[in-house]
Amino acid sequence: VKAIKRRWPWAWVYHPCDTTHSGIPDLLCCINGQFLALEVKTPTGRIAPIQEAILSQIRLAKGRAWVIRSVKELTDVTF
Repeated sequence: VKAIKRRWPWAWVYHPCDTTHSGIPDLLCCINGQFLALEVKTPTGRIAPIQEAILSQIRLAKGRAWVIRSVKELTDVTF
């Protein structure tokens, strides 16, 4: 979250704590009026099928969805 706020200080960032719905991305953001979902994983962490399905649904709805494995990868996020 700190890295997001450094790059986009005006960003709205929400960390869902919904344990009743599997697959919700770790961070939901609104940056420059665009929806961004970030699934945060360790360098060797794997995406569960439900997580990939939800990221795909977000992309189909014209949202941005990324899997981030390091703060450095955040620099690859574009709009």
